[in-house]
Amino acid sequence: MTYDEFIKSLYSPYWWIMAFVFAIAANLISTWLKIPVDKTLASVSTSWTKRQRARTESEWTRINILGADETKLLLFSHETTRTFIGLFGITAVVFWIYIDTSITPVTPMGKVIYYASRVGLILFILWAQNRYDTCRRILQLSIQERERIRTTHSSSPPGTDASGTAPGTGQS
Repeated sequence: MTYDEFIKSLYSPYWWIMAFVFAIAANLISTWLKIPVDKTLASVSTSWTKRQRARTESEWTRINILGADETKLLLFSHETTRTFIGLFGITAVVFWIYIDTSITPVTPMGKVIYYASRVGLILFILWAQNRYDTCRRILQLSIQERERIRTTHSSSPPGTDASGTAPGTGQS
């Protein structure tokens, strides 16, 4: 349909009647679908919130464990470095292969695979960056927790615990 044909159709009563019928149908369908869509979105939101809360609790548990044990903190630091080197090394190699090879997709399916692999590479890069940032954040907070524990223990007098009482006596 060309632009002129479309303009001419706007003057016909058939076009206006069909527009009215489709508007009423869309309104009825949206009213009918509103409650199930709202319930689905609410359940997705609730599950997302629960998952985020569980992830945060897991991270804080890990931070407290790493902050309390210097050996585990050192091992996690090495793991973070290996994660960075591994993920971004893989990304660099794959990206170099893409740049180095001149792949010219000929068939439509070849184009789909070509562009899907490009999108996949970008998503992998974003995932790797998120993973590394999470490891770095946990590492930084664990180091801060370690310093807090060290400061707390060094500020109490010798022979007392962090609260300033002698162990087992309940008195200073």
